[in-house]
Amino acid sequence: MGTPARYYSSTAVRTTLAASVSSTDVEVIVASSTNFPSQYPFTLILEKDSANEEIVTVTGLVGASLVVTRGFDGTSARAHSAGTSVEHGVSAKDFTDFRTHEAASNGVHDIGAGAAVVGTTTTQSLTNKTLGGNLAAGGFRVTGLADPSSAQDAATKNFVETGVTSQLVLAEAAKTAAVAARVAAELAETNAETAEVNAETAQAAAEAARTAAETAETNAETAETGAASSASSASSSATGASGSATTATTQASTATTQAGIATTQATNAATSASTASTQAGISTTQATNSASSASAASASATAAASSATSASSSATTATTGASTATTQASTATTQAGIATTQAGIATTQAGISTTQAGISTTQAGNASTSASAASGSASTASTQAGNASTSATAAAASATAAADSETAAAGYAASINPALYVSKTVFDAKGDLIVGSADDTAARLGVGTNGYVLTADSAEASGLKWAVAAAPVDDPFPTAMFLGGM
Repeated sequence: MGTPARYYSSTAVRTTLAASVSSTDVEVIVASSTNFPSQYPFTLILEKDSANEEIVTVTGLVGASLVVTRGFDGTSARAHSAGTSVEHGVSAKDFTDFRTHEAASNGVHDIGAGAAVVGTTTTQSLTNKTLGGNLAAGGFRVTGLADPSSAQDAATKNFVETGVTSQLVLAEAAKTAAVAARVAAELAETNAETAEVNAETAQAAAEAARTAAETAETNAETAETGAASSASSASSSATGASGSATTATTQASTATTQAGIATTQATNAATSASTASTQAGISTTQATNSASSASAASASATAAASSATSASSSATTATTGASTATTQASTATTQAGIATTQAGIATTQAGISTTQAGISTTQAGNASTSASAASGSASTASTQAGNASTSATAAAASATAAADSETAAAGYAASINPALYVSKTVFDAKGDLIVGSADDTAARLGVGTNGYVLTADSAEASGLKWAVAAAPVDDPFPTAMFLGGM
């Protein structure tokens, strides 16, 4: 605190000059200086309330003489004789200084030239201030704080919330990723199991196709045997009737067509066992038809033999009747030509049957090829089953890794120590502060009443409180001034 402009005493004794002074003397001697202020400067009034009144300022003491400044506060330096009254008092300067001080907003209270007094209701900006103790906010907020940059800086609400929220977001993200990984692993495992089932189904289908192909091959062999038998029967019936030969030709053509169908069906058997089985049935039916054709050819041969017998009888009858014999001979000659033609047709039919037998043999070969292809499909299906098993193993490993990842994420979230952060739920209103109540311990200091100031108070748990600001000591009429000696 700075030095006061003047000092005062309430018990100073009124006295007189012990020696006269001229208007230029700068020292005076008084009869008594009892209870005069012990510090300088202070005011003395010579010949108070007279036309010769003079106010002087005492600035020091030299021996018994008071060192003075003459003609102070608008008075003039005058000559005073010994015995002139002398008393300690105040002058207009004292009151003027008080009023000037009251009106001043800066440069007062020894706060420095140009420095402003801090008011409780005045909007001001403070700089270069250092607290000598704990700051008590008295329930009020300290607003406009910057985010902390060192370990001992106060933390703002935004800084605390941002830090905690960031950690929570990271933990939640890790947890979400772990859950997604687990779901993906479970889906992969399910897909692998489905692939394995599909592979087993494909393998079973391939086995069925191979079996059907083998059945088709057997049926083709049976058809080949039947066709060979038909060829033999057709050869035997070379002398059969022309009508039966025509029927045999039609059946042979049908057999050729059915043999082509059997070949197509044998090829399809490589991809569909059911189709191969159906076509094998068709081949069997056609073989039966060929057997029927052979039977019809045999009947035709019998009819031809009967015709020959009839011709022989006609020849005998011709012997007994020349005219009749000549006619019958002509008829026999015609029948012989017809029989010759029928024999040629039967021979052609036999060739066609032989061709059919060759086609059936080819069909049997194709069926064997289909069986080999089916076996290859079964092998491929087995390989796919192995691959599916490998995928299932990998999926199980992925599921285990995902579970480990989720456990790690949960562990990370659990490792976040809430005690190291201040929850945003601590704040109830604008102006709430986070303050230290002990070493490494944070506490909430609630907002205070409007107009209160933050004050240090070691009795408070946080070391701070909000309190009414102390009024400045600016009383222009101190009580001591009116208590004697003035």
